[in-house]
Amino acid sequence: MPRLRKVVDTRAETIAGALAEARRVQAEADAQAAAAQAEIAQGRAEARRVASEAQAKAAAEFAARQAAEDQRLAVQMDEAEARIRAMRDQAMGNVDGIATDTAQAIIQKLTGAAPSAAEIKAMAVRQGAV
Repeated sequence: MPRLRKVVDTRAETIAGALAEARRVQAEADAQAAAAQAEIAQGRAEARRVASEAQAKAAAEFAARQAAEDQRLAVQMDEAEARIRAMRDQAMGNVDGIATDTAQAIIQKLTGAAPSAAEIKAMAVRQGAV
């Protein structure tokens, strides 16, 4: 019996040692899994940070390009408005001459005598047309 007891005790010690080793290995695996999860979380946080920075940089570049384009278009608009004003002023300057020529032609057709431009201007002033 003492021999059997020794075998049983040895077996129990072996099982206890194996269980202790299994627990140690399990704890180590748990620690490695926790470390891996922490690395994954850190990697995700870094990826979010990089993506956020890239998005902010892209938004800033877009805003800069948009501002430059807005400025370019404002300059074009100002130039176009200046051209329109010049053409309008030129056209309005021609209106007086066209009106005088037309009035002279109508009066000559009706009366047979062509009045001078000064006479046409004086008639327009009397009529309140100028």
